[in-house]
Amino acid sequence: GSLQDRVKVLLSQHRLLLERCHAHITRNAGSRGGGWRGGKGSLCRALLNNGCNQNMMRVILGHVFMMSKIPWNDIESYRNACARLLIEFDQHIKSYVRKAYFNGNPSDLGSHCSHRPGENMSTNGAESRGKEAQKGQTSALSGEADEKEESKNPIHMLAGFGIDANIHMPLEDPLNKFAVNAPRDDFIDSALDELRKVSSYSPPKTVTSSARRVQTYLNLTSTFLYSIVTVDGVETPHELILGNKQVPSFTIHFPTSSRVFTSLSLLMQADIEKYSQAPAGMKSRFILEETKNVQKLIHHLQTLRPKETQALYQMLAEKRRANTPELQAHENLTMYLQRRAHRNIDPKWAEPTPPSKSGAKGGKKGAKGKKGKGNSDPVKVIRDFEQLTQERLAQDKDAGAAEVISTASDVRPKKGGFMAEQLPIDGEDGILESALSGGLKSDESVHHEHEKLRDRIRLKRQLGDWVETSFSLGNNEERMKITCNCEDYSVWGFCEHCIYIEVLHRGEFNFVSKGTEQWQENRKKALHNIQTQCERVRSSDV
Repeated sequence: GSLQDRVKVLLSQHRLLLERCHAHITRNAGSRGGGWRGGKGSLCRALLNNGCNQNMMRVILGHVFMMSKIPWNDIESYRNACARLLIEFDQHIKSYVRKAYFNGNPSDLGSHCSHRPGENMSTNGAESRGKEAQKGQTSALSGEADEKEESKNPIHMLAGFGIDANIHMPLEDPLNKFAVNAPRDDFIDSALDELRKVSSYSPPKTVTSSARRVQTYLNLTSTFLYSIVTVDGVETPHELILGNKQVPSFTIHFPTSSRVFTSLSLLMQADIEKYSQAPAGMKSRFILEETKNVQKLIHHLQTLRPKETQALYQMLAEKRRANTPELQAHENLTMYLQRRAHRNIDPKWAEPTPPSKSGAKGGKKGAKGKKGKGNSDPVKVIRDFEQLTQERLAQDKDAGAAEVISTASDVRPKKGGFMAEQLPIDGEDGILESALSGGLKSDESVHHEHEKLRDRIRLKRQLGDWVETSFSLGNNEERMKITCNCEDYSVWGFCEHCIYIEVLHRGEFNFVSKGTEQWQENRKKALHNIQTQCERVRSSDV
């Protein structure tokens, strides 16, 4: 048939998927693009127009944000979360908002699980690149007598692209900072640092002093010590799998720091409770105040005694077995998303939290107006606006955008505040905090034997319980494949967990070794430490 007929046949065999941009639909109501209809509509405005108050809107948007972090390969969890959200917030979400956004299709919220890992689905960056190319074409036409007529000449368009590329893509390494290039070097550095710790680990020995023998404890990093390997869903010892190149497929489950510290905190509380009924003179070595202190938990995790590491492993193993896409009987939406969504931990998560500004004393109070509220400090308003502007520019730069937001005085807010275009996510005023705080209300109805939301040790930025990295050897028709459900893999199609498998299991080192490091030897030591220490915590004879 004709070319037209063949194109029609090809199109009939494929379905075009449209995807909303999550950043666009969660724009603040009243800001640019504030209408709710269409791919860039504001969900904030849609909720407010439905009679939803500001506080409830923030709670719902916090859950929507967590839903957007459900991994690329977990559509079942997304649909379960969507159904649960409609149950818990039924009176605040009208039928047409349900149909537009909460219909079970992740493409309508711009989620990770709506596309393949590494795909950049937003057109925001492409729009900005087009505008920049137009500027280059305008520059190329500046010396022409009839710019309007010459603009039709494709040569000038190519010249515009060349001018733009010369500015934004240095010729010595044009793809060095390109937005869709996975930051592989960063992942490699992070993964190798972790593997160095595992390789250099040596179990502590009993120290003999003149008075007595003193046993010291120092455990392997929890990333690997409490990891679990499964083959076709069956838990299998590390020593039978890692490094065995004949194994066709397996999955290694890494517990997140939040999951480990939550289980450790509950372990310590149980030990304290046990000794509270003991005879006088017997007491737990743990202190109740330390069960919620991250710095103390870090110390205890490193120095747990053998029986305690084995008990913690059993607690974590039970949690992993229960980590299915189904909503558990005691879970509300917040707890479910804490478990199933995935978001990387903040690099500075272990640093002590600074004191809250809301509780600070000694500040000057503004003149009292209605209901005793003072007026906003105009200097602070301008400063906050400029800070928000810089943060927005940084976000746009990371997303590939190049839009310039003016900070000239004629567009600055008047005294009293301003309307931010994007709602904050983290921090005391963030929508994530609103969602997590709102979920605490259901803790009272949870049976005392079940973990509650208030038991959770929340670490800055992190979501999720278990990172699952899967390896498949492939066959004649399929190539070897390593996949993961972490946030980095959903965004880039690559992550540090993939490097763990490449190095430890496959013995592949497609990176530049630094200095005189012998990575074959490092791998051998790391495998030995993982296999022996993981066998120790699995054993009931410790």
